[in-house]
Amino acid sequence: MTPKQHYQTIVREKNYHIDSVQLIALEKLEHLYQQLQTTRWQTFNPLRKWFKKPLQGLYLWGSVGIGKTFLMDIFHACLPKQKALRIHFHPFMRFIHGKLEFYQGKKNPLTLIAKELARQYDVLCFDEFFVNDIGNAMILKNVLMALFDAGLVVVTTSNLAPDELYKKGLHRARFLPAIEVIKQHVDVMHLPTQQDYRVFDLKNQRRYVSPHNQANQQQMHEIFKQLSEHVIENTSIVINEREIKVFALGHHAIWFEFQMLCSIPRSQNDYIEIARYYPIVFISDVPQLEKANVEASRYFIDVIDVFYDQKIKLFICAEVDIDGLKSHPQLQFDFTRTRSRLHEMMQG
Repeated sequence: MTPKQHYQTIVREKNYHIDSVQLIALEKLEHLYQQLQTTRWQTFNPLRKWFKKPLQGLYLWGSVGIGKTFLMDIFHACLPKQKALRIHFHPFMRFIHGKLEFYQGKKNPLTLIAKELARQYDVLCFDEFFVNDIGNAMILKNVLMALFDAGLVVVTTSNLAPDELYKKGLHRARFLPAIEVIKQHVDVMHLPTQQDYRVFDLKNQRRYVSPHNQANQQQMHEIFKQLSEHVIENTSIVINEREIKVFALGHHAIWFEFQMLCSIPRSQNDYIEIARYYPIVFISDVPQLEKANVEASRYFIDVIDVFYDQKIKLFICAEVDIDGLKSHPQLQFDFTRTRSRLHEMMQG
C-alpha cells in the first residue's frame, strides 16, 4: 500500500479522527514515496544501482501527541524493509559515535559511515530529532552533510522547529550551520494541531492499581501494548550520558520498575529528560515507601513532582493504594504534596 492507502485503512479500521493538517503532511509523504518508487526502486530503471537522485526529505515538527510519529511510521511501513531504517535519533547518534571509534585514524570517517549506510538503505526515518549534547551538536553538520551527500533521504519528527534546536546550548553558533543543512535538504512542516490523540487511548483506563500482583501486572501490560506499537522489553535508554534500565519501551511510552528509577542516585534533570521524550510513563513494583530507604522515597517524590509539572500521563502498579504509601517521617511534609498530586494525576 502507499502511505495514503495505509492511512485510510488505519483510520477506517480504528475509527480515528481525520485531521486536515495530517492530510497535508500525508500528501508530502505520498509524493516522496512515489519519487522513491520512480528513481530508486523501479526494476526497469537500468541506472537504479548507480544513480541516487537527490530527493528532499521531510521534517515534521509540533507538540507531543499530534501524530508526527504516527505519520512517519505509516510512511516507513510502506517502504521496502531492507531499504529504510527507522530509529530514534539518540540511538542513531550513539551508533555514529561508535562507528567513529571504529574508523579512528581513517580519512573522512563520517563519509565512510554514510557510504556504509547508503549501501544498505535509501531512507532514514528519525524519531524525536533533538539536540542537547555538546558532542552531538558539534559533529551534526558533518554527519548530516555526509548522509545527504551519500544520497540518503531523511524523514524525521521533532518537537521543535529547526531554528529552535539547541537554542541555549553551549557554543550554539557552531551548531547553526547544521540547521542550515537541515533546511536545505528537507521540507520543514509544522503540525499545529492542538489535539493530543493519545488522550483518547487513556479514557476509562485504571491508572493506579494495587496490590502488585500478577493480575495487575498483566493489566498494565495490556494497557502498555495498546498505547505503544513495536514494544521492546528489557532494554535501556541513555539519559544525560547515563544508562537506565527499562522494563518496556514504546514510541511514546516507557515503563520503569521502581528500583531502576528510584533506588539508584538520580537528579531531577534525569526525570526532566525522561519527561521530554516520553509523555506516558509506567512505574511498577512501587513498595510501601516506609519499607524503602529514605533516598528512594526522596527520589520518588522528585519523580512525581517532575512528572506532575510536565503533565505526564502516569500509570502505577504499587504494593498499596495511594493513601497507604506512607513515606518516612522526615519526608512526611513533602510527601503530603506527593500524595495529593498522585490523586490528581490519576484523574486527568
